[in-house]
Amino acid sequence: MTVRLEPDGIAVEFRDTRAPFDPTVTPRSPSADSIATAEPSGRGLVLLHAYARNLSYAHDGTYNQVTLTVPSL
Repeated sequence: MTVRLEPDGIAVEFRDTRAPFDPTVTPRSPSADSIATAEPSGRGLVLLHAYARNLSYAHDGTYNQVTLTVPSL
């Protein structure tokens, strides 16, 4: 993981060798009618898409690389 301070926010890069997983195209979790019926997984991607800017993904055959920028307040 690499974190850089940019003029307009924080840039983060994640690299790993796990199975390919592209968070830019993964469907978001469906909305639930209530907290009682909500599924407990998949909320991280909802937050990622809501707050990240310049979200990108690449897989070179060995590494997954996810890059994103979180804007400064």
